Amino acid sequence: MNYFNIYKLILDTINNSRPSNFQELLDLIDSSDEVSQIRKDLGDRSSIDFLQEITANLIEDGLVKGRTTGYMDGTLFDIEGLSTSGYLYLEQTKKVGVWDKIKKYAIEEGLEPTPKNISKLIARVAWD
Repeated sequence: MNYFNIYKLILDTINNSRPSNFQELLDLIDSSDEVSQIRKDLGDRSSIDFLQEITANLIEDGLVKGRTTGYMDGTLFDIEGLSTSGYLYLEQTKKVGVWDKIKKYAIEEGLEPTPKNISKLIARVAWD
């Protein structure tokens, strides 16, 4: 499973389809090849947890405008759209060779492909 592809899939879906909550987002991405692979690798419950974690990280890292609210039964996601940083991220991913640069910088800096680190690396690539 390519973490970068999942990250971009969620951002693209929020940008293009404007889901207002996690269930709407999940309904929109559920039939994608990336999510099918996650479900195959992790199982249904763990794949939902994984996708929620990525979505929460996108909100916390400022790429997605929204809020998360924790409840006993789980987390409620209120998704408002992409932030300026989210749009910048998507623009950068369209450039030829951007993933090679991101991977190079990640190796140089010893960073794991977490949402926060990916955001940092995208910002570095954007200002190169």
